[in-house]
Amino acid sequence: VIRIEKDTKSLIFSHRKVPEVPKIIVGTEAALPHIRWGQTALIALLDLDRQLAIPEYLATEEVWHLIRDIQFRKLPAAKLYIETRHPEHFLFRSLLEPDRFYRLELNYRSKTNYPPYTYLSRYFFGHPKQNSAQEEVKRTLNTLKIALTKAKKTSTLQGPIEMHPRYFRRKFWYEFVVKTPVDVWPDEIIFINNLIPENWKIDPSPISLLS
Repeated sequence: VIRIEKDTKSLIFSHRKVPEVPKIIVGTEAALPHIRWGQTALIALLDLDRQLAIPEYLATEEVWHLIRDIQFRKLPAAKLYIETRHPEHFLFRSLLEPDRFYRLELNYRSKTNYPPYTYLSRYFFGHPKQNSAQEEVKRTLNTLKIALTKAKKTSTLQGPIEMHPRYFRRKFWYEFVVKTPVDVWPDEIIFINNLIPENWKIDPSPISLLS
């Protein structure tokens, strides 16, 4: 039995005592490239509910691709077990119906104003003092709300949001997210960017809303 995680896989495979063909691999998604699918008879995915609960709009899609990738790679006779407390979740009920998952996921994103129905931008700020970081984000967010209302812009703001990790490179980090309709995003993003202080960071079209 060997354990493979993002921070440990290189150490494990360089250790002389580890057999070349392990009987059981326990690990995170980082273990997948090391699985010999032609010799694997059983795969178990544990605690997927935790990943589905992450407040990221791409979380469900990432779990879907993970499961579908394993279904594609495993031998037809190999068994795949998925642990969940919510078997009624549309992801699990759509594993054999990709079109159904696609329609339901798009419907969710349409109702919550996420891509492809909006353009996302992320603005974040860090400061050695936590209160100073929070207050700066709140102040800038309030300034933007007033400006967007006066200019009759259609972008919406979400935040302030505590980033993960909260403390990084000796600073506390907070952010807010801007959702802009795709038909007007170039003009509105330019308008918003002109109101952002120079010491802020901008992440256009982010792949993560927290980290």
